[in-house]
Amino acid sequence: MTLKIKEAVQIAIDNVVELFSEQKLSSVLLEEVARDSEGNFLITVGFERAAPRRAGNALAGGIGALLSTQRAYKVAFIDKETGELISVKDRLLEK
Repeated sequence: MTLKIKEAVQIAIDNVVELFSEQKLSSVLLEEVARDSEGNFLITVGFERAAPRRAGNALAGGIGALLSTQRAYKVAFIDKETGELISVKDRLLEK
């Protein structure tokens, strides 16, 4: 049975949310869908998470520094036949 695209997307989102649950993700969204040369799915999932704290006085940055978030993107590789999550990798954006 070949996996349908909507099923692959749901598998990717569910796995990313579960794997990164300790980072308190928000605004989890589908960003991109592609297939490799064998027809397996490459699903990019984007989300917001707390930005890493920078060295220095947190009070200097005010409340905004404590509440700041960053958008991150992960590419989930999903097997087209089994629906198994094969890998999750960072999707780095060009600046």
